[in-house]
Amino acid sequence: MMIDAKLFDGDRFTVRILDETADGRALAPLFHAEAFPGQIELAYLRDPDPIRSWAAEGVALRVFVLSETAAPERVLGCGSCVVRQVWVGGRQQRVGYLAGLKLLPEWRGKIRFIAALYRWMIETTRPLVDLWYTTILSENQAALRLLARPRPSIPLYVHQGRYRVHLLPALARQRRPGRGDRLPDGWTLLAGSRACDATSALAAERDLADSSFSSDGLFALTDASGEAVACLHVIDQRPVKQYQVRRYNGAAAWLRRVPAPIMRGLGLPPFPEPGGTVPLLGAALLLPRTAPPHVDTALALLLEAASGFAADCGATLLGIGAMEASPEDRLLFTRRGIRYTSELFLVDPERDADRRLRDPWLHVAWL
Repeated sequence: MMIDAKLFDGDRFTVRILDETADGRALAPLFHAEAFPGQIELAYLRDPDPIRSWAAEGVALRVFVLSETAAPERVLGCGSCVVRQVWVGGRQQRVGYLAGLKLLPEWRGKIRFIAALYRWMIETTRPLVDLWYTTILSENQAALRLLARPRPSIPLYVHQGRYRVHLLPALARQRRPGRGDRLPDGWTLLAGSRACDATSALAAERDLADSSFSSDGLFALTDASGEAVACLHVIDQRPVKQYQVRRYNGAAAWLRRVPAPIMRGLGLPPFPEPGGTVPLLGAALLLPRTAPPHVDTALALLLEAASGFAADCGATLLGIGAMEASPEDRLLFTRRGIRYTSELFLVDPERDADRRLRDPWLHVAWL
């Protein structure tokens, strides 16, 4: 459904606001039009319908669609605000994730009202949320340079830190996890609905952490006292969100030629063919602020549980995200894998340059 529309640039362009019930298939070509640079050039797709994809990630949605007024059927660009219920400062709040800002390559540099559009996006989503944030790939230097110099015409982007995604192989095991002889004394491996309480208790301590978790793909470990030691949540988004390899560069191009058995021996994930979709599940690791004893064992057990889940889904890769230098990030670095980073920003219309999140935590599936 269309909620509102606004004319820009002498009425030459129209921006429509759509909600989660709208048909978004006309937006899909925007995602196919470019790939993000790096050793592995990836296109982040939301096929078959980006609006359906975003709607699966939050409790409400606003999508901004740019067209020429004289040709409304041709989509030139889009952006979205995905509203989520998360923890901020120990309280549950609704926050808006500004995502999917896309423009057809041939129109870049030709749209002169971006600042006014940003202001309108904030104004029209203000009734829905208390806080806005976004992430930008670290290798997207053009966008980061644009935001490095504060501009009075747009909200202030306040950097909150770097977010790292660890791409790890999900290898099926001969033995299923959770065998009593492999757990430290008194520890219990929980799965599904039995893991929800443990995961929620850890999440409540972290800004931007989800206020609830689906039980499918959820694993948690508790110690002898019943306290949560670690949690891992795995989500299969491939029906609505895909990562397509366009090409390999540098070391990645060399590694792609290494035979698969050797890659597995090195503990590295297999590389799909260019043009293929990465067989990836998104996952998020959650630890207490004070790392528990046997934390390496905790990670090994959770990854084994997640690998079994991935194998059942036909996937071979786990993408696990963590804020740089967090306990989760330090622990994941002990595993061999491929990594890429993004920058986390608060988008603040009040322009408070000192505004900071406390110990932020993001689920990689929602980026």
